[in-house]
Amino acid sequence: MKKQKYTIPSLSIVVPLHNEGDFVVSQMKKLYKQLRQSPSKNYEIILAENGSSDDTYQKCKALAKKYKYIRVITSDSANKGVAMQQAFLKAKKQLIVQFDLDLIDISFVKKILRFYNGYDFFIGSKSLGKDERPFARKLMSTIFGLLLQIIFKYKGTDTHGVLGFKRSALLSIIKELPVTPLYYDTSILLAAADMGYHIKELPIRVKEMRPTRFALFTRVLHTIIDLFYLILIKHAGWKKPVIGFNIENKAKFTRYEKRLMNLKFHLPFL
Repeated sequence: MKKQKYTIPSLSIVVPLHNEGDFVVSQMKKLYKQLRQSPSKNYEIILAENGSSDDTYQKCKALAKKYKYIRVITSDSANKGVAMQQAFLKAKKQLIVQFDLDLIDISFVKKILRFYNGYDFFIGSKSLGKDERPFARKLMSTIFGLLLQIIFKYKGTDTHGVLGFKRSALLSIIKELPVTPLYYDTSILLAAADMGYHIKELPIRVKEMRPTRFALFTRVLHTIIDLFYLILIKHAGWKKPVIGFNIENKAKFTRYEKRLMNLKFHLPFL
């Protein structure tokens, strides 16, 4: 039996970081060991620090001095969406993989290679794999997934945490896609699904490395705001919507959508 041959693309790994001084060095050492077993030997790591109040940036700079394939970008605001957008735009390789720091696992890249030629976007699905996080976090993920299915008719099981993108497909979407602070990755996949790109979900195993750093009320509030904005982005054709003005062609919107588009209030990320 002949061994199946895979396309092995060059690889950019993006890791957004905010107040990760306690974990970034150990996780990068873990990633370094895993990359030695990676099929792709042409790779880079982009550490996207954003608005940290601890020593995350200093530790990232030290890592970049030690490992020539690590690059560091930084922004003053604590905004994961902005950090991811900047890193995606600076990534130079054919395949871009984004890991949350506590979900780094290079085996996801190996899984992508089996389907690389037939798909544009790749999702690490917690529900298709083994989710060993606490019940409360799994419940929140389940509720969020159901909301995406109801509101956006999204057919996938996951949208954030562990993702892969063909660079050309990703850039075609994010060139006009607005940034949402919490769910920028989700907006990319919703837009990709809506535009007919080929998306493949792959099972992953996740285990909580540390308790969540966000209060439940804060997380829920930010989720509601981001979901509201995603609705507006979708109806603007996955471009930046204009809030609080009388749009043309109102006839094509439902009564509910007209009310949304005419609300007059300030969203901090517009």
